[in-house]
Amino acid sequence: MRAVDDASQSDWLPDPVAGIVGLDYYVAGEGVDTAAYAVCPRCQSTTVIINYPEEFEPDLEVWQPFEDGIAAWKEAGEGSAPCSHCGASVPVTQWQWGPSFALGALAFDFWNWPSLSTRFCATFSQQMGHRTVDHGGKI
Repeated sequence: MRAVDDASQSDWLPDPVAGIVGLDYYVAGEGVDTAAYAVCPRCQSTTVIINYPEEFEPDLEVWQPFEDGIAAWKEAGEGSAPCSHCGASVPVTQWQWGPSFALGALAFDFWNWPSLSTRFCATFSQQMGHRTVDHGGKI
């Protein structure tokens, strides 16, 4: 109950939590398998991958270097994508992704839970000793 924002429903009981181990990417949207955008950690420029609201599909040419870098990272533990703004080759794990996309080696699926509280997420991140991402969605 302390992990969620709204535990006011007295009859609510936690549903399963699945732990997922292994290098992978995680999406929160239905049917979307890419990031909407990525921010270069070197120059802070944003690369738009899905141009909402005009487009609802990724620009595959823009996404391809990221997809290749993520595939290399999943296979070998290292992969990078070039920034089209500053030209730097940046490890895919350092890019800042849009809110519905994340890369990780450990993930948790909270089935049928209310939103996790900010305090819980901050404490969890601190205890893990790694950057964490919290994104909700229906998959």
